[in-house]
Amino acid sequence: MAKIILKNNEYSLYDFDNEAEFEKAVIENQKYLFGKDSIYIDVKKRIGRDSHRGIPDAFLIDFYDTKKPQLYIIENEIASHDVYSNIIEQIARFSTSVVSSANQIRNMLIKAIEGETKNKKRDRAILTANSV
Repeated sequence: MAKIILKNNEYSLYDFDNEAEFEKAVIENQKYLFGKDSIYIDVKKRIGRDSHRGIPDAFLIDFYDTKKPQLYIIENEIASHDVYSNIIEQIARFSTSVVSSANQIRNMLIKAIEGETKNKKRDRAILTANSV
């Protein structure tokens, strides 16, 4: 079994049984995986047009360089998925979608971020009301 030891912490290789389990782990560990200067947007919406459509697992906006933020399409795949028939085909569709549907993607991300902000405000209000 492969292991990594960093600062007295031991990390072992873990094989996920299914993609849903892997996606959950990515969401729970997003700041460790992508950094504190990123926003992981867990929204599964169809992007693209015609035969160049697909549903990414998420999007990531990286603000490491504040003058030039980067947008990434996230596709979480487990090792048992075939690289050629599954992963490469999805990546090709996503890259075409970015070019042909930039406005659609931008609007979807804005809506998802606004919705998340509203949910956080609502949750904060509920916590405040319950603590009184």
